[in-house]
Amino acid sequence: MTSVDEQRSSDPVDLAGSLRALRQTAGMSQVEASRSASITQAKLSRIETGKALPTPTEVEALARVYEVAPERRRLMVDQAATMASQYVDSRVILQTGAHHFQQRIRETEAAAALIRSYQPALVLGVLQTSAYATAVFAGGGDLDRDGLSEQEAAKSVASRMSRWQLLAEPGRRWRLIQTEAALRWIVRSPRLMIEQLDRIAEASRLPHVELGVIPLNTVAPDPAPLHGFHIYDDESVMFGTETGTALLSESSRVAFYTAMFAGLERLAVFGDDSRELLDRIAAEHRKR
Repeated sequence: MTSVDEQRSSDPVDLAGSLRALRQTAGMSQVEASRSASITQAKLSRIETGKALPTPTEVEALARVYEVAPERRRLMVDQAATMASQYVDSRVILQTGAHHFQQRIRETEAAAALIRSYQPALVLGVLQTSAYATAVFAGGGDLDRDGLSEQEAAKSVASRMSRWQLLAEPGRRWRLIQTEAALRWIVRSPRLMIEQLDRIAEASRLPHVELGVIPLNTVAPDPAPLHGFHIYDDESVMFGTETGTALLSESSRVAFYTAMFAGLERLAVFGDDSRELLDRIAAEHRKR
């Protein structure tokens, strides 16, 4: 179980505030500080607002520029290292409110210029209809089964639905990949899935969205990844399992998932081809 103190010590907002306060105390502008620490001003701005996770190397460089005492500098670097490989247990998500976690995902998406997402087992959260999301949260889904009350499930669904509007906002690109298998899995009823497929097709027509579907008969060079994941710019990657969610910012980990996503893109069909596939799946659901 993660304690309150442990959660606070790995809170990106806490570290962001500390770095911002240290820069101000040092009497330096973001331009001056970023130049001295050999990072971009844009990255420093995102770090200070909690929109980007700083690497331990970046924290070390900034702390030296701000002339932070060695002991405190070590603690800040350790905090950044913890954040760079952060794992949030599902029980902690449930205790603090799953809808708060959904809101945090929305804030991460809103801060990114490019979101790349892959999901092999269910519909991507940002694409889900209210009915599909209700089935996810009420049935357990990616959280502990039966862990959400009816009220908390409703709040979580509402938070997830609010992410839809981000798809249409300018200044942000989405590259989303689903598997045909996930879309053929009938959640609760064929009617629910038909409405869900219509929603996905609608998203595919938005100007900032590129949506791909990997057909079932695709011949792939490797077995499919075992879990979905989301890459935010080239700075962090998030993935979830049945028991928790991990957020990684280590450059080698992000590069690994970026390369994996590129391979999945080569297997997917996009544009009219993806919509034709969605129509065929919906037609088969209608026959049921």
